[in-house]
Amino acid sequence: MLYYILFFLGIISLWWHWRARRRMKVTNLTGKYIFITGCDTGFGNMAAKDFDKKGFRVFASCLTETGAKELKAVTSKQLQAVLLDVRDSDSIKKVAARVKAEVQSEGLWGLVNNAGIMGISAPTDWLDIEHFREPIEVNLIGLINVTINMLPLIKKAKGRIVNVSSIGGRLAFSGGGYFASKFGVEGFNDSLRRDMKAFGVKVCCIQPGLFKTALSNPTKIMKEKEVIWNKLPPDIKMQYGEDYFQKDAAKKQKLSKMCLNEDISPVVQCMEHALTSLHPHAHYIVGQDAKLFWNPLSRMPAIIQDFLLLQNRVELAVSHAKVSLSASLHVAILASILCLVIYWLIRDSQRVRNLSGKHVFITSCDTGLGNSLAKWLDKRGFCVIAACATEKGRIELQSCSSRSLKTVNLNLADSNSIARAVVFVTKETAGKGLFGLVSNTEETAPIAPTDWLRIEDFRSVLDVSLLGLIEITLKLLPLLKKAEGRVVNLINTKGLMAFVGGGYTLSKWGMEAFSDTLRIEMQHFGVKVSIVEHGFFKAGVVNSDVIEKYLLRLWNRLTPEIRDSYGEKYFVEYIKAQRSSVKRLCDSDISKVIKCMEHALIAKYPRTRYGAGWDAKFFWLFLSYAPSCLSDMLLRMMFPAPAASARSVPGVLINI
Repeated sequence: MLYYILFFLGIISLWWHWRARRRMKVTNLTGKYIFITGCDTGFGNMAAKDFDKKGFRVFASCLTETGAKELKAVTSKQLQAVLLDVRDSDSIKKVAARVKAEVQSEGLWGLVNNAGIMGISAPTDWLDIEHFREPIEVNLIGLINVTINMLPLIKKAKGRIVNVSSIGGRLAFSGGGYFASKFGVEGFNDSLRRDMKAFGVKVCCIQPGLFKTALSNPTKIMKEKEVIWNKLPPDIKMQYGEDYFQKDAAKKQKLSKMCLNEDISPVVQCMEHALTSLHPHAHYIVGQDAKLFWNPLSRMPAIIQDFLLLQNRVELAVSHAKVSLSASLHVAILASILCLVIYWLIRDSQRVRNLSGKHVFITSCDTGLGNSLAKWLDKRGFCVIAACATEKGRIELQSCSSRSLKTVNLNLADSNSIARAVVFVTKETAGKGLFGLVSNTEETAPIAPTDWLRIEDFRSVLDVSLLGLIEITLKLLPLLKKAEGRVVNLINTKGLMAFVGGGYTLSKWGMEAFSDTLRIEMQHFGVKVSIVEHGFFKAGVVNSDVIEKYLLRLWNRLTPEIRDSYGEKYFVEYIKAQRSSVKRLCDSDISKVIKCMEHALIAKYPRTRYGAGWDAKFFWLFLSYAPSCLSDMLLRMMFPAPAASARSVPGVLINI
């Protein structure tokens, strides 16, 4: 009995300590400088007014002159309204220079990245790449650009960065670029938080549910969707059914009535806590719908997510989805663990018949995993179309494969190159459709602490590893639907954990969101979408020499101020940590990844997610579900501390 009492008292004391810690505030905040983006309406507008009343010196950035004038009219003279378009790098640099001149040596206490747009929200096969590009430019690249330009001022003040993401950054439930951009924001936020902890800068992420703002106006969203519906080709309209749009509008209206929060002040209160608390949270989940439904759902298995989300979808005129009864039986009725295991093993072992001669298109086949998969599937009798970025890679692959393997040059950053590749694939498939699309990129550089990078470093990687892969998928969707084929997206463990700065991690988070929405939408057409989340393997993607070369280039271009804050010893230790991590974590047997990709292509019931590699299954996956304080602590142990950090130890490599 005594043990139970002690245990209960321990729980109470921990809860009491957490409550007391949560209430502790930073002193002497009056007159501190705060910069907020997206203040025309919504969260940003209310936050600017609220912080102005509380005595902060607010820089409120607005997109329009009207928004700036209206805000200025209802606030004190201390608030400065500035015009800013986060898509324009020159505009960001000018505003950053103005802020720097104003704050001088005091630095910037708070940056609230709130600016964002919804973009088009519609089924993926209704959209083109521009519908994805705009939200990603504003919500992700714009946010990164503002942060990079303000970061020296925030480090000077040892201040706060508050990134307004969305519950859509944890769970993707509609097509369009919004969810991919918010998944990217989550990845950027996590890597930035770990990078900046050594400098006393605290980074927080706010994940609101559905709130009534100009961004989430249901009427506006449905009008934009209707415009796209009216422009759709007759064959796609026939697949969805002529009455699809009216039924979908009724479903969305019902959902907004159930979930839409009218009072937006809780979001602003979370911003205030993140800026004024001595111990701010790493993540703030805001809204009853987010806390009670969306967030728990984001942590459930994909089969439960798909089943519940499809209940809010309209049944298509042509549908192959079989979830309404069977999924509910699998989830709710089968109580016996043994029966479930036997059922899963039998189901997992079933294969699609008559695969010989089926066409599979694979990207990035010059080296590494794409190259190995192309050779393997060629031997298995598939008609492989291998896309290579270089002429040398194309010739070498062709020379060691059968005649049935075809190669094509593909630059994923070039829309014209993508269009030519799609024409080539269309001719090769000759009306049969495309059975498999394996999306793979091996663009990893540059990866480094966030304040070593420029916006161009992020953009160059995102153009290939996110927008390029989305564009090639959109262009090939009609061929995949015709063959009722497969989409296999190869995603590194950086899609699970953002443990290093750079665009590669963000692209993988974005591809997670794109894959989830695509999987839900394409079930109706018999197209199956799988994600392969692999650990570190000794392929071209983890060449330590290439990584070190890029790190040296980045180190040499740093300003003296940033180099001094890290110290010369840091760079040497960081290189050692990279080498040791690659040596310890890299698996030489890439057949583990190949087998997962093969299973996703040939299994009758492919899995939604595959974990390849012991580190992906037992370390990175565990860390992705662990509390932020635990994951941050373990990852900090893997890398050295900058000279400006309070931590004296140079970093301990944990032997996982």
